[in-house]
Amino acid sequence: VVDLTADNIDDLLAQLDGMEIEVDGRTVTLATAGSIVENYEPGPFRRVLARLADPNIAFLLLSFGTLAIIYEASNPGLGFAGIAGVIAILLGFFALSVLPVTAVGVALLILAAALFIAELFVPGVGVMAAGGTIALLLAGLFLFEGTPSIRPPILWPTALILGGASAWAGRMVWKARRTPSTTGVSTLVGREVMVAPRDGSVGDAFVDGSWWTVRPEEGELEEGPAEVVAIDGLTLVVQQTGVNENAD
Repeated sequence: VVDLTADNIDDLLAQLDGMEIEVDGRTVTLATAGSIVENYEPGPFRRVLARLADPNIAFLLLSFGTLAIIYEASNPGLGFAGIAGVIAILLGFFALSVLPVTAVGVALLILAAALFIAELFVPGVGVMAAGGTIALLLAGLFLFEGTPSIRPPILWPTALILGGASAWAGRMVWKARRTPSTTGVSTLVGREVMVAPRDGSVGDAFVDGSWWTVRPEEGELEEGPAEVVAIDGLTLVVQQTGVNENAD
């Protein structure tokens, strides 16, 4: 298995001198005594790429890239988190391209990401988040062939953080959907407006800098304050508070 052992490069060259090897079917005698050694160091870009080709770093890039996309999806804004997440995922897939990965591990990784994102659209008791956490743990165990593996101190906390974060984001999205709108015409419902009738069935009201057509929910329209009870296209449906008070 091993032809010789050497302490350093100079010792190796000295031992190789005079050794005969087969090259393209012919015997060649090596002449390495007194050879000058030139070292070629990798550039900064190559050193970064070599650093990325680590199972633990690849796993972290993919995991927290997914977490950044989940955050962006639950809190849409300037998009910085989403951009950072996509960059992290691309770097993670680059690392996987130079590592011995298994198809099952990659499939479990994709499934975990899909389940975490699905938690935002089907929020509940965290079933999707729990499934994503289990899939991510299994992906960390089966992602690489042979020696490369993800350390347990990295695998377990990362999976639990992503699971908890996706469940929390799902709850936030669910609460946001149930929160009454603070913008748009729907916020006019319940507002009190001053009505200027044209006739008994239609009138006008000036609300938030715009004139609206007004019609009564029932009865005749009279001049004075009224409460908006519905919106019918571009018409406010009102119930006049003064009329109700007089009726009482």
